[in-house]
Formats: sequence, C-alpha cells, structure tokens
Amino acid sequence: MVSMVTSNDQPPPLEWVAAYRAAMVNDLITFLRARLGELEQKAPDVHEGRCAAHHEQDRGYEYHPEWCDCGRPDRERAHIEAKRRIIEMLTRYERAIQQGESETARPSDSIPAAMYAARDGLDQVIRLHAAAHADHPDYREEWRP
Repeated sequence: MVSMVTSNDQPPPLEWVAAYRAAMVNDLITFLRARLGELEQKAPDVHEGRCAAHHEQDRGYEYHPEWCDCGRPDRERAHIEAKRRIIEMLTRYERAIQQGESETARPSDSIPAAMYAARDGLDQVIRLHAAAHADHPDYREEWRP
C-alpha cells in the first residue's frame, strides 16, 4: 500500500493519491471477486425449503440439479454474474481515468466529469457489496461505504 504521509503538512502529490486509490481499489476488487467465487461454488446447493431437491436430499436420495423446482440456484448465479459485471464496469472506468491522468500527469480536463462521477458511484456500489462480507477476516475497514 502506498503511504499518504508527506513532510511539511503538504497535501500528497497527485501521483501518490492515484497510486493509493489504484492499490485500494485493486485490493477491494480482488477481495470481492474471491467472495463471489466462494458464493458461486455454493450456488448449486442453495435451495428454498419447499424445493423438491431440498426434500429429496433430506430423505437421503442422491442430489441431482434437475430435481430443483425453486429456481434459487439460477437466481444466485445471476446475482453473482451481475456483481461481476459491476466490477468490470468499475475496472473499465478506473483504467480510462488512469490512462487519461497519466497522459497529463493530473486530473485531466479531457476526462468528462461524468466519468469521474460514474466511477465514484460504481465504487460505492462495490463497497456496499463487499460490506456484506465484513465479517470475513480479509475485509478491511477502509472499504466501508
């Protein structure tokens, strides 16, 4: 992680701020992707109580996905995929902004304010999704929305 400490109580150089943000966002995205991977592995086994697959399992029968009549595993996978797409949207905005800033060595007038706003909004969405895993040992308080 990049230190944000400077001497003489001066604000940190913009390069430091950008590097700190990039590292923090990268760590947050890595954390959330790992949690989504864990959820994806469990998704086939998540059923509602009234599901035929759930009841068959309780009776000791071998589990087969085709027994599912609740649709919950598919919804779980769809939620996971939607969160992955949000992560990818944030990643695209981050890359575009970093590229624009590296070309000018500062926040660029050529980068529309709407792009910063969209990035910041997606950043908050990612933080909200990650906060659902705040009890995980790898979760960091700096990620709180």
